Amino acid sequence: MVVMDAEDNDERLVRARLGQASIAAVLAVFFGIVSFVAAVLAFASDSYPHVPTEWFVSVDPTEGTARLRFGFWFSALLIISGVAITAYLSARRGIAWVVQTERFRRRLSAALSKERSASATLDQSMSALRRALQGWRADADDNDTWRYRRVEEIYEVEADGTTTSTRTYTIEAVKQVIGFKVTIAADPTATPAEFPSDIDFSARSVDEGTEVEWAVVENGPLVKTFALIFVPPIKAGDTRRFRVKHTWKKFVGDLPAKGASEFFFEFASAEENDVAETDMEFSFSSGLGRLAFDKGDPTQPGELSARHQGLAHERQIWTYKAAALPMNNKRYSFKVRRLGG
Repeated sequence: MVVMDAEDNDERLVRARLGQASIAAVLAVFFGIVSFVAAVLAFASDSYPHVPTEWFVSVDPTEGTARLRFGFWFSALLIISGVAITAYLSARRGIAWVVQTERFRRRLSAALSKERSASATLDQSMSALRRALQGWRADADDNDTWRYRRVEEIYEVEADGTTTSTRTYTIEAVKQVIGFKVTIAADPTATPAEFPSDIDFSARSVDEGTEVEWAVVENGPLVKTFALIFVPPIKAGDTRRFRVKHTWKKFVGDLPAKGASEFFFEFASAEENDVAETDMEFSFSSGLGRLAFDKGDPTQPGELSARHQGLAHERQIWTYKAAALPMNNKRYSFKVRRLGG
């Protein structure tokens, strides 16, 4: 939308400048004629006896009258008009060049802005890492051990596969927890994302008085890993609720392009028998056609149910609920595919 608005402004600028050039051309013709007539009258006067009056007028000595020579004045008008039109066309080309230069400047400015955004992201990552290192203790075994208490995830998939994901986790620290890793992996057909800003990534703490900083650990075009830094660190026995969100263009691009896609989830916990209450929702645009949605492994714990299914609804929605889903070194998946008809 920004580019469209800029081009509209360029067109309005061109129209305004051409209008000004047209007025200038008309005024040039008018004042040119007036100046030429004044010059002719001056030359035809007694002040310039060497200039032949017959150039400008035809004299009838029998009647004592004089008439302007039409051919001479018409030719003079054509010359003046030609000069004015040439000036107008030159001004028009000059204005077009100025507009093209301005467009190039704006594109260059947009590219530099994106570069500055990338630099700001890097600065943010370095700042987060510095803050994390300030609270990091020498004994690594005393850090980053937690158990899951609740997992909430929502996925909203549009007709072209563009997906908005909102994940909310509640964890309890077994020992002090400073960091938490989040990995986002898109389909091979997804739109490559050069920077975290391309997927509108965000991370924040839900609990009042706490913050979440983040740093990019892996910045691939289709896979990104973020280290979340808790400020302050989560003390042993305390819980922390935090949320990460992103919107990735054609994230589930395999579904419209190939007719099927798969969602993967991996969890790691400090306790062998750790379980968590889990709620997930998968919402698909009906523009994708009729869909089937199933567990990747039929024996996977939890209940998968269809809230809205079929093209009679604006969106097709499935929910997954598990009161005690095992979390330690576990991998789960869900498969979605398009149906015929």
